[in-house]
Amino acid sequence: MNKKVKAERNPRPRTTPKIKKSDISGVSATFKRSDIAYETCGMTPKQYKQWEKEQCLTHCERSATVGKEPKRKPETSLIRYNPTKWRKRLLISVATEGWVRFEWAHSRYGQVVPVNWECQGFDINYTVCGYSIHDAYNLITKKALEMGVEWLVIIEDDVLVPPNLFLRFSEYMDRGDTPVVSGLYYTKSEPAVPLLFRGRGNGAYAEGWKLGQKVWVDGLPMGCLLIHTSILRWMWDREISYKASDGTDLKKVFETPRVMFYDPEKGGIERQEGTQDLHFFDRVIANKVLHETGWKKIARKKYPYLCDTSILCKHIDRGSGRQYP
Repeated sequence: MNKKVKAERNPRPRTTPKIKKSDISGVSATFKRSDIAYETCGMTPKQYKQWEKEQCLTHCERSATVGKEPKRKPETSLIRYNPTKWRKRLLISVATEGWVRFEWAHSRYGQVVPVNWECQGFDINYTVCGYSIHDAYNLITKKALEMGVEWLVIIEDDVLVPPNLFLRFSEYMDRGDTPVVSGLYYTKSEPAVPLLFRGRGNGAYAEGWKLGQKVWVDGLPMGCLLIHTSILRWMWDREISYKASDGTDLKKVFETPRVMFYDPEKGGIERQEGTQDLHFFDRVIANKVLHETGWKKIARKKYPYLCDTSILCKHIDRGSGRQYP
């Protein structure tokens, strides 16, 4: 008389698979199975086969790595820092006496930011406050060269830049074929005159171009300017040193010209005064800096500096708030 065998509820099979293991890269195994094993563990033959395979691999991996586990150092911090040192491409700078109008702050910080740009953090914005104009620009130059940026943007505290300024400057930076680009703005006067120059002593270059065109000149203001730092580096390495009013060591990359001399032809004392921007651009041309820094195609132009008149700015009187033009 056959006795029925009552299946036990055991999560593991009664019969232990016979494992023949080779190396870890190619594990082979043979198993001895029985119908009762499938029944007692509640598995189908296919499920049992998968279970045995997993057990075999686990056993072989554990056996092969016994005594070979690498010693891991305990974690000492919950924060992991990326050691990569990112290089900043751009420095945005402002020279100011210490206060600005709301209209200026609205235009400066209301900029449309180009894709994959960061231009709001203080690490790429540098403000120089309370210095003379040439000291301020020399401090900005020093900062840009210390940071190793490729481009410098200068925005003066009485120039209201358009909301697409960074978009337009980004196009010139990506092309990389024009080392000096300026927006257009006018004098704070009636009538307002565009601050563009071809030659000296002959007034502003106000005719021969239309708004929206790209105009080549030999003199520009610096209130809305993009400049490649290779030019500043060349000048910095060759100019004489001096100390700012607070004792900071600087170089005379920018200088406000104030010269008095005796002219024997006229038989009298002559005085020459000007602004730091035109004086700087005159020296760049006179010293052939564009040619020396690799901008040879631009250096061959009679008028090597570009004003994009589609970048139209407003010149604001900080006292009254009146905007020109």
